Amino acid sequence: MAKVPVVHTTQKWSALLAELADNMERWGLKDWLPPTWDRSFKEQRVTVSIARNGVYTPLVCGSQSTPEKNLKALCIAIHSVRLAEARGIAFTMYEAMRIKALASGTSPYAVLGVQEGERDPEKLRAAYRQKAKETHPDPGGEPKDFLAVQHAAEELAIA
Repeated sequence: MAKVPVVHTTQKWSALLAELADNMERWGLKDWLPPTWDRSFKEQRVTVSIARNGVYTPLVCGSQSTPEKNLKALCIAIHSVRLAEARGIAFTMYEAMRIKALASGTSPYAVLGVQEGERDPEKLRAAYRQKAKETHPDPGGEPKDFLAVQHAAEELAIA
């Protein structure tokens, strides 16, 4: 497993919130929810939700040692993605990440926890909904697992 680069920042939470708001305004993202983190957990995971077409998508970072560093990492990531979109290469980046996720060799049926070759769309959708609920980052699931569930649903054409 690759080592996660450490984000360095001395900024306080309030300064990072201002930086995030500036980023959102700069890129025209008007519909977003302020960052949250659960202070009761020892980990310092931070979530920012951005809406696209009325659907909120959580962006989660918990790889850094403090909530401030995780928020800074999210600011950097949001800026980088929006910059890629402005340069017209975001789709290429998305496809590269998707191919990497699919290259794991795990069957979409195995990801959803159904029998290989299952054809019943209701069973597939029910399995998808259950796995999406279990792996969703908001209640503490792993973003990479949630992404794998999304890709499995796409591959089986049930999303």
